[in-house]
Amino acid sequence: MTIPTKRDGAIPCRWGALAKRLHTLGFDDSECAFLGLVLSIMSVRQSSLAAVEYLGEHRLKIVLQAMIRLANTDWIAIGMRL
Repeated sequence: MTIPTKRDGAIPCRWGALAKRLHTLGFDDSECAFLGLVLSIMSVRQSSLAAVEYLGEHRLKIVLQAMIRLANTDWIAIGMRL
């Protein structure tokens, strides 16, 4: 996989290496949970869905939007609160 750049188009990224070093990068619990879920969505590592507990609204929105796009749709149905 690559990371898009404005200058050259794309650069390679070693996502697997990032996943292995995730807990050594000095991130707080929320940042680590967010990046772990993103890497899980990309099939680079496994992460528990319970990690959403540590996400704020902004990061949760990003994760949900990614899941919707992976489902090849542009909307999601949300039910009533129980």
